[in-house]
Amino acid sequence: MKTNSALLAGLLLVTFAMPALCSAQEKQKQSAPVSSPVQTVVVYQASGGNINASTALIVYTDGMSVLSCSRGGSDKISRVTAPAAKVKALQNALLAANALSLPSSTKPVPDIQLKIVTFFKPHNGAGQTPSNTFSYMATTGDYGKVQAAIDAFISSVFPAC
Repeated sequence: MKTNSALLAGLLLVTFAMPALCSAQEKQKQSAPVSSPVQTVVVYQASGGNINASTALIVYTDGMSVLSCSRGGSDKISRVTAPAAKVKALQNALLAANALSLPSSTKPVPDIQLKIVTFFKPHNGAGQTPSNTFSYMATTGDYGKVQAAIDAFISSVFPAC
């Protein structure tokens, strides 16, 4: 009998308390600011060539940026949160350099590092994020603009590398 009354009390509690709880949660959801999910902006890697150095960079829409530098025998990994304006400037510069449509250009250039870039277009909502991956060695034309945008971001956000 005691088990039945505990079960009945629990059932009554759930029956009457759940609508109030759900209503409170719904009000909280409505008052909370809507945030967009964090997305990748760019992934960059430069390695090889005559110099003993490599660089890898990942930048996210929330500003989280990770840079790995290897120069000779010295390796360094840094993680910082870049200001939103710098992330937006990088996105805009890559869009202006046609990073969403550049093909790979890996014509052999002796002793020059190969650079690989994956650029993700800023995207809101559901569905696939437009992106493009390409590689290059010579930094002329639009490839030079891409390299300049990435170099400017690295030097302003990671001055020690």
